[in-house]
This record gives sequence, structure tokens and C-alpha cells, in this order.
Amino acid sequence: MIRLMRRAECLLCGKKRTAPVPGWNTSRGITSEGKPWPTAGALTFCSACGLTQKNTGLLWRRQTARIYKTYAPYYQSGGKEQRVFDTGRGSLTTRSAALLGRLRRHLPGSAAAEALDIGCGNGSLLRNLRRSFPSWNLYGADRTRRYDRELRTRWGVRRVYHGEAANINRTFDAVFMLHVLEHARRPVAFLNSVKKLIKPGGMLFIQIPDLTANPVDLVIFDHCTHWTRSHITALLAQSGWHIRVITNRWVPREISIIAAPAPTSQARGRVPGAARHSKRLHQQIAWLGRLKAQAQALCGKGPLGIFGTSNAGTWLATEIGRGVEFFVDEDADRIGKRHLRKLIVGPHDLKRGQNVLMALPPPLASRIARRLKASGVKARLIQPPPV
Repeated sequence: MIRLMRRAECLLCGKKRTAPVPGWNTSRGITSEGKPWPTAGALTFCSACGLTQKNTGLLWRRQTARIYKTYAPYYQSGGKEQRVFDTGRGSLTTRSAALLGRLRRHLPGSAAAEALDIGCGNGSLLRNLRRSFPSWNLYGADRTRRYDRELRTRWGVRRVYHGEAANINRTFDAVFMLHVLEHARRPVAFLNSVKKLIKPGGMLFIQIPDLTANPVDLVIFDHCTHWTRSHITALLAQSGWHIRVITNRWVPREISIIAAPAPTSQARGRVPGAARHSKRLHQQIAWLGRLKAQAQALCGKGPLGIFGTSNAGTWLATEIGRGVEFFVDEDADRIGKRHLRKLIVGPHDLKRGQNVLMALPPPLASRIARRLKASGVKARLIQPPPV
């Protein structure tokens, strides 16, 4: 069990039972847009509810403000949304398109539905909503005004809100929050403020990183909470939401949730088993160290490529320094470009005998490697260590 070293208030349960995590000494981190950052942040653990979180003191808030000031979604592909392998279609497609394929039967049936995307960024989801539902009334909300004009003029977004969700003065049939909640310093209060935005019969869709499946989430500096299925379930109960759907099968390494305001008050959310979460956290931290050591050892044996140009690949390449010779990515919008000054090549550009480390959690790395080998990739696709 993690020992208490200093008390601070938990971002989920509110108890002053959080303390720094012993053994957390990763030297570098990344931002949620996938850029290197000098530190991964001060990691803490709540011995009452078992939530892993960052110390969100003044230093964290100042550095996070710096990150958001120049935030550039999907910078690796010039702003084009990342492509992922959609198992339903059996092909690569944008993340938003793959997600809407899963969500379609749960979405409002009205031809004139009103939808809000909180944390809309450059509008990846809004663009796909416009293509799929041409008559919907679309709205966005984000910190930056950088993309407002394009969203309104090119994609017909009626308005982009700025500031707190509590200040939005209309209601919607569907509210989307993709990769927003892990940035919220007061998640209970934030979800309470979102409830007033939902029309009767409406829905909220949440997508967050799944810490259980993705230890790399720990090194993302501006993620102040690291969610598991049990913790997000407790959070939603605590803030007055009824879960209609919760799954980790729609998008790898992520939890997808459809929720609605609860019709009656619910008991305060409880997360049993803090000791179990503590044990898993130590295993995940140890895995990050073993992955780094594996990459360093491979660099000593010849040129090494890293599979992936998003969070995991960026963190690992930054940690081991100059040993990485190239990156490998399936996304056609990234192939041929440079990432961290290294060339990005496609899997089928690889030659027999080249070493490529699959810098991903083991189950996902194994699935991708099998698929690529079956498609004729000849390089040596090296699996990461077990968690």
C-alpha cells in the first residue's frame, strides 16, 4: 500500500488522503497534444478512494496555462485528425468517424437536434457530425478562439462558446466531451454544471483515457486525473448522472460513456479497493521503466524505429534521446513528415531486418503487430515488456 507522505484534498472524493507516489521519477513528460514537456508532473494517490491524480498546485496551473496558450491538435499531421484502425470497418478512418459509427444508434433521432461539443478544438468531431447529420444545429465550446471563424463559416457551427460551461444559456439534445474530463481540476462541480445543458431525454457522451489499459497516460502533464472504470462510475454517481452505456471496446485504451441526468438523487459514489489500485499503479510505473530500458538496450544494437507518433512514441523517444532513428505510423497524413526531427515512414516502407519497437500497451501492440505481419510487413516488430 502507498504510504501517506503529505495530505492534500482528493479531486474525486474530497478527502485529505492524497500523497506523492514513491518511485515516480520519470524525468520527462508530454502534453496531451503529444509534444515533449520537461516534466511529467507530481503524481499523487488517494488512499481513501484510490484515484491517481496530479498535484494541481500553482506550478501545475502555470505550466498548464503555457501548454494551452499554444495548443495545436494533431500537429503531427498539420491539424488533420488522427486516423485509427476501425475494427468494425476493417480499415483506417478518423477517430471521430469511427466513434460516430459506434454512437449512431444512441444519438437523438430528431432531424433538427441541437448538439454541443465541449472542448471542440479545431472541430474534428463537429466536422464529422456535420457530414453525418447535415440538418443538426451544432455548437462548440473551447478555451481558444483560434478556430471560431472556420467552424462557423465552413462547417455551419452556429456559435462557439468560451469560458465556463455554467455560463452557456441554452440546452441541447446531445453534449459531447471527448478528452475533456481528465483536464478538469474540479470534476464533480464541472459535471454538475453540465447537467443544466441537457434537454429532457437528452444525453451526454464522455470519452476519457483508460488508465487500466494505458500507463502512458500517467506522463501526460496536463492530465490532472487518471481515470479507471470504477472511478469514473463513482464520479458520475456522485455528480448525479445515470450511466446508460460504459465500454472500453469502442476505442482502444479509452473509456466511452453515454449518460443522462439521474431522475432521482443517488447515493454518493464509492470506489472500494484502494489497495488494489495502488498495486496496479506501481505495476504501471514499473512498466514505463522497463519499456524505457528495453528501448535503450535496443538502441545499442543498431538503428531503432518507434511505432507511433502520438503520446507513447513521443514520450519514449524523448526519454531515450538520440537513439531513435525513425518513426513508423499507419496514418497517411503523417507518413513522409518529420516528428522530433526524425522521418515518419509507413509500415510497408520498412525493410526486412529493421527493428521497430511497438511502444504501446502489450495487448494492443500484439494485435497491431499480428495485423501488420498478415499484411506483409517484413520488419522485426518488437513487443513491449508485459505490465
